[in-house]
Amino acid sequence: MPRANPATPTLIGLPYDASSSFLRGAAAAPPVIRQALHSAAGNPWTETGVDLGVDGALADVGDVPLAGSSAEVRTKIEASVRTLLESGGRPIVLGGDHSITYPVVRAVRWSHPRLGCCTASPEDSPRATCSPCCTDSRFPWSARTWWSSTRRRMRAA
Repeated sequence: MPRANPATPTLIGLPYDASSSFLRGAAAAPPVIRQALHSAAGNPWTETGVDLGVDGALADVGDVPLAGSSAEVRTKIEASVRTLLESGGRPIVLGGDHSITYPVVRAVRWSHPRLGCCTASPEDSPRATCSPCCTDSRFPWSARTWWSSTRRRMRAA
């Protein structure tokens, strides 16, 4: 994997959809997202005034080749994201199906042990729903301290 510059937002493609419970196709997303990102119809400026079109402002380590069993794929995803983080990159994951989330979060937790997850979707309440990793039993770590402090901050907002 190419080395990212320290603290550089870095695209990493995870073209995987073999764990999809419905339709396939999400594995084809990373190159399509990149194409749209670099389209002349797009705007490379962020809300904070950073021009991502400037050389070096946004890195790209390409797509991780993912093959094998789902367990092998999860291991490779976690290792790839962790390597990117250890090199100083800040991952922007372009990917596949929902199953890539777990190994990505596991990798990020190595750098940020108090990590928790927030979801916000139209079928939820109008406000974001925050919980220790979405109350999904596949996320086994405890985040009670994080959850308590997050709830206090949300109530104060």
